[in-house]
Amino acid sequence: MNVIVVSLMFLAATPSLQGAVLSQQRQNRAADHYGLTRLKDRTELQSFIKEGKLVPVTDTAAYELDEWLGTSDPGYEALYRYARPWTQDFLNRELGDLHEAYGTRFRITSLVRTEVYQRALIQGGNRAAIRGTAWWQRSSHPTGATADISWLDLDPKVTAKLRKRLQELQRQGKVEFIMERYHKCFHVMVLPTYSR
Repeated sequence: MNVIVVSLMFLAATPSLQGAVLSQQRQNRAADHYGLTRLKDRTELQSFIKEGKLVPVTDTAAYELDEWLGTSDPGYEALYRYARPWTQDFLNRELGDLHEAYGTRFRITSLVRTEVYQRALIQGGNRAAIRGTAWWQRSSHPTGATADISWLDLDPKVTAKLRKRLQELQRQGKVEFIMERYHKCFHVMVLPTYSR
């Protein structure tokens, strides 16, 4: 167990600039290490919500949820506005601090997804959706620990501040992130250690 923890900390400290592949591997190792279930379908998602393993994420002064969030599952969009409690803590604290400092209101473009939802995104032509069958190619969205934060309309100074903060948290082993250039967002997997 200690060997796994040490290797995870080492991997988390690796700069994200080394590529999305390494980051995807780290995200999947972290999901396995922390026993984060990857939700298969809507039934599992509803069960996690009912059990309180996922909490609702709603608009705040610091951020708003994108109007398209969850629309790949028509009639059930509200189910995709949930995340792990520590991910909600991250959004409230980190984006709240930047909002206070700069007056910026961030846009969250994705939270929890199921594996069925992920496949629907791919079939719908979403080029940024993770596709592949290798162990490390699985998206971290089905764990409920991941949020996508758009930088599309952000002041470059705010984007730089957020990136610097994410790099700091990544070095501390609290998040793993990728800058998704296709969708112009920070894809941030928040680890349970964030709230500890």
